[in-house]
Amino acid sequence: MLISVELPEADETFQFDLEDSATIAQLKSELEDETSFSPERQNLYFVGIFLDSNFDNVCLNELLEPFSNLNMDVEFVLYLPKACNNTVDKKWLVLGKEKKFKTIMLMPNMSEDLTSHLPLKSKSIGISYAVEGSMDEQNRKFSFRTYDVSKTAKKLRFTTDANFEAKVFQTLEKDGEHFEEEIKGGLDVFNESMIDRETKLDKAMKVAKIGYYTSKGISSIVGAVLGAIGLHLHINSSN
Repeated sequence: MLISVELPEADETFQFDLEDSATIAQLKSELEDETSFSPERQNLYFVGIFLDSNFDNVCLNELLEPFSNLNMDVEFVLYLPKACNNTVDKKWLVLGKEKKFKTIMLMPNMSEDLTSHLPLKSKSIGISYAVEGSMDEQNRKFSFRTYDVSKTAKKLRFTTDANFEAKVFQTLEKDGEHFEEEIKGGLDVFNESMIDRETKLDKAMKVAKIGYYTSKGISSIVGAVLGAIGLHLHINSSN
């Protein structure tokens, strides 16, 4: 199993050939060999989710399965303490291109052209805000702001201000003229503790608006990311 880890500050990508049963802890050990940073000092992310020590025993296959089923490549992202000031409460922009799932960490005063990612495989792009609660107690809440992108969009860009607040803009065509409009985002909240309250997940869907699935563990949060931006879920419900 080939695993890619992007190190943005160095503009470098590490690749590791690991066993199918490999865990996040084993990946962190490989990264320690490459970077000389111990696992507890590594800020490792997957689709905007910070993989702290609570996730160390999770199999990498569990993370990658939904993307493999969608025939999409996805990378882990590593930020080292000096580069990111050892803070882990970050916001990420996520989007699904035809064969690639992309995450971009938000920084103050950004201006990013996303036109090269059009057309999107997902119907939306999104900004992940936070995961609160405990994985062991299955009571996490995941906040995600989605921006629906037109299938006919000619250009796509986003900006952030000094407080990390983001705006997303798309360029459309009407009567032969191009015009830009701001896409107003809607905040979705996935409440993991509500999954088992009703057979059809009615409460969870009302809160999250992200579709129907019953997976557990980290797969439920990955599913929330995929569902929020409108990618169809194919996650093994036995996880």
